[in-house]
Amino acid sequence: MGHPSRPEPTLGDFSRNPSVISADSNEEAETLTSPPRRIRAFSGPRSPLRSPADKAAKLYSGHLHPDFGYKEPALDTSTTSLLDGKSVSTSLVKPSLRDFKFGRTLGEGAYSTVKLATCRTDGKQYAVKIMFKVHLTWARKLKIPNAEHRALQRLNGHPGIVTLHHAFQDDLSFYLVIELATRGEMRSIISRLGSLSTRCTQYYGAQIVDALEYMHSKDVIHRDLKPENILLDDDFRIKIADFGTGKILENGDQRATTFVGTAQYQAPELLDLNETTKSSDYWALGCIVYQMISGRFAFNSLSDYLTWQKIKKVEYEYPSGFDEQAKDLVRKLLVRDAVKRLGAGFPGTPNDTEALKSHAFFTPIVWASLWTDPPPPLEAGLFKKEDLDPANAAWDDLVGSIDEGDAIEWAADALDSRSIECLDVRSSR
Repeated sequence: MGHPSRPEPTLGDFSRNPSVISADSNEEAETLTSPPRRIRAFSGPRSPLRSPADKAAKLYSGHLHPDFGYKEPALDTSTTSLLDGKSVSTSLVKPSLRDFKFGRTLGEGAYSTVKLATCRTDGKQYAVKIMFKVHLTWARKLKIPNAEHRALQRLNGHPGIVTLHHAFQDDLSFYLVIELATRGEMRSIISRLGSLSTRCTQYYGAQIVDALEYMHSKDVIHRDLKPENILLDDDFRIKIADFGTGKILENGDQRATTFVGTAQYQAPELLDLNETTKSSDYWALGCIVYQMISGRFAFNSLSDYLTWQKIKKVEYEYPSGFDEQAKDLVRKLLVRDAVKRLGAGFPGTPNDTEALKSHAFFTPIVWASLWTDPPPPLEAGLFKKEDLDPANAAWDDLVGSIDEGDAIEWAADALDSRSIECLDVRSSR
């Protein structure tokens, strides 16, 4: 008796096993499997029409490497290196999934998962960002991988920005093999300590300024700068990461016109004019400096809408004991007029990058040796975690310490979901 042919996989098949890249907590785990959910029976559709989801699922019905819980393909799926020879290490000229042993999950986003990975050739560890094509296609955000790849490729070489080592793809996902920052996120450190000392804020604030100066010199704006995207390496030096909403300003453009970012760090010009510039990153810097010292958001409320109203009015308060020089710095960064913001001026103007670096708050910083001087000890400052009494703390303080639910959905220019384009393999130089 013949067996019925196996139907094409649908989006439902994918959703029944969402953890094809699972959050395995064992760093030495080589097999990342997830037990499939029991398949439920549904009656067939009455209409012969097929949804766009079916089309997207069919398009990416290939199989991943066994490390990710899928059987081997009948024919070897070719992978494409997306970096030029100068950026790819000699040990892996054309990397693929087979070159890495995957461990625990380092982070998760709306369309991606970041996994700890060890190179089988030389034992080096990396953070591999895996972006799922089905999710990107369905959300019409296929430009995100290409934008991040091009931005990181252009910025390779600065000590304050994560290094992109490899980029490749297969049937189901795009992969970015990125430098591993072992000390985690700045957000976690602020949350654990409660706040940072003035000395720590000066040091890390200066490193962010230096990285932004380099980034903007390459005509790249981050557009989602926040403590979650500021990592620390082995030597406790910052590494700016996550350029999924980054933008390369080309052909003389000075602004981008896509609504992106996280509510608490978005600049007024984005809310008013739906545009971001290099100055928008300096607004985010002001929010970060405030958060480092106070341990809470400069702008926050019970909803994104109410938070945006505070941002539009530049409505925030300094807690008692806030460092006076830091207060002046934050005041000059959180300026509603983007042109007048400290750091945003053209070279030679009173509010250019040199004026920012010369601010009194950064007096202890030796800029020439910023990346080689030893970092200060990580210490709490104005606010210590144990000082918070949940029974008596103000609601805003409690909301300001929440780790989950801060982010709003990414937004990026959409590609036609009918055409799945490969990442641009050309150098962005």
